[in-house]
Formats: sequence, C-alpha cells, structure tokens
Amino acid sequence: MWWIIMTAILVIVVLILILIWFKGGAGTLFGGLGEKTEGLADHDKDNVADLFDKCPCTMGEEGSKYDGCPASTTEDQLKAPDRSCLSAK
Repeated sequence: MWWIIMTAILVIVVLILILIWFKGGAGTLFGGLGEKTEGLADHDKDNVADLFDKCPCTMGEEGSKYDGCPASTTEDQLKAPDRSCLSAK
C-alpha cells in the first residue's frame, strides 16, 4: 500500500516540475524555442530544411544530386553557396 502513496507523490512532484518548466522558469534559461528550431525552416520552399539544404536560398529540384540544389549545380558552386536569405530577418 505504501508504494501506491509514494508513486502518487512522485507523479505530483513531476507534474509540478513540468508546470514550472513550461511556465517560463526554465524555458528562458536555455533560450527560446524559436532559436532552437531556426535551422528547421525552409526559406526556399523546396521541402529540404535549411539545416540540411546544400543550397538554402535556391529552390532545388527532385532527383538532384545535392540536397536542395538545382539539378544543374556543380561541385564548385557548392563550395560557396548563396546563404544571403538566411541572414536577412
């Protein structure tokens, strides 16, 4: 019987900690959610997240050799891709 009471107390403590976390106490400590998910945006709308997009400012094509780049992209162009759209906010 004592283990049921201890489990209930533990669940209550965990719920209180979760509520405190989402209320803003710890959420702002490590930065906002927007900062953490910024790389998951897709500026050129080619269905490749900017974090993984080799050409984040140029719309890619299906069947492209490089993720998120046009099919005509060469390896030389990948050395200095256009990232101007990422710095503009």
